[in-house]
Amino acid sequence: MSYIGNTPTSQGFTAAVDYFNGDGVTVVFTLSRAIASVYQVEVVVDNVVQNPSSAYNILNDVITFTGAPLGGTNNIWVRYVALNTVVSVVQLGTVGTPQLATNLLVPVAKGGTGVTTSTGTGNNVLSISPTLVTPTISSPTISGNGLVNTSWTTAGRPASPVTGQQGYNTTTGFAEYWTGTTWSSYGSLVTSSVNYLIVAGGGGAATDADVGGGGGGGGLITGFQTVVSGQSYTITVGGGGAGGTTSYTPGTGGGGNGSQGGNSSFIGLTAIGGGYGGTRMQPGGNGGSGGGGGDGAQGGGYGTSGQGYTGGTAPAMNANAGWDEGGGGGAGGAANSWIPGPGLASSISGSSVTYAAGGRGAAPSAQPVNSGNGGNSMTAGASGVVIIAYSNLYKLATVSGSVVQTNVGGNYIYTFTGSGTITF
Repeated sequence: MSYIGNTPTSQGFTAAVDYFNGDGVTVVFTLSRAIASVYQVEVVVDNVVQNPSSAYNILNDVITFTGAPLGGTNNIWVRYVALNTVVSVVQLGTVGTPQLATNLLVPVAKGGTGVTTSTGTGNNVLSISPTLVTPTISSPTISGNGLVNTSWTTAGRPASPVTGQQGYNTTTGFAEYWTGTTWSSYGSLVTSSVNYLIVAGGGGAATDADVGGGGGGGGLITGFQTVVSGQSYTITVGGGGAGGTTSYTPGTGGGGNGSQGGNSSFIGLTAIGGGYGGTRMQPGGNGGSGGGGGDGAQGGGYGTSGQGYTGGTAPAMNANAGWDEGGGGGAGGAANSWIPGPGLASSISGSSVTYAAGGRGAAPSAQPVNSGNGGNSMTAGASGVVIIAYSNLYKLATVSGSVVQTNVGGNYIYTFTGSGTITF
């Protein structure tokens, strides 16, 4: 077919990743290909996706960070996610005899309907008379703000969707489409690193306020893990340990220890439940963090390395006017006598929240649900939680069980308040 202009070329997209070594000083790196927009690449430093509006800028094939990445081998990587922009401009002297063939097809206006051809001197003239059809638009709609797509809730999805039908799900907060067999969100997750927080259930406190130790905080594990597309992962969320059930009666002895919290697990990692609080003349139990000891200078339980700390040793009986029981250890530090150990703060959910703090004796108040905190005197420990987050540049995962899905700060966040599964 004849044409005017440069010789046509085809353009294909080849996926690629550039790796660089950070040194804590260098901010400028040269890419292997030029790009037209920061949105054509995904930039990750130390397994953390960078924000293109504040963390870096790209001009042609040079990326400039606003702050120097820390030292490391291949700890900076740039993944190309879109085609390079190619602009073709007709240059002077590029239109010649090969571009102006004798048989040039020329569209002309003509009344009536259908398509006809006629022969002119030296040229074949194609006469086109299209029949115009006015489309009927009901949804999506077009307003002064542009195209407005249809929307629905999960419960209110179309009953008989056609393949390719799409809309915005107000329940999940994501755009989705009908594949012909299931609803799927936009994006793709082949293999990626996800951020996780695993908190076990807190240990239960001993029954009696004046003699029993507080429960230890549940074990806490956090980090990054590579997951595989299409694989289903089981998630277990441990419950809080029960408070002691037998009261102490002065002069007759007795008293009941609390119970250890339940373990939580994900991707082969297990956070150990918090240790129980010891009752009168009883030490605290071991666990993710150790439970506090009962009065009479009883020792606190031991924590699990990398997950929590030891519980407090109770002061001598009546040495502190009623505060003679040990506090539970926490994920952020050991208990100090009757003062419980602190929890550990995490921002994986999009805001800073403290988890797995130790419980206190002589302060009977319930702990927040799904915090993994140890029980205060005469109360149960709090249940644990498992939270998973990754960039919303990827596909929405499929989940089951007790889970809340949110989209915060450029990340999909899945908060499992009970056991379930997740498929990436």
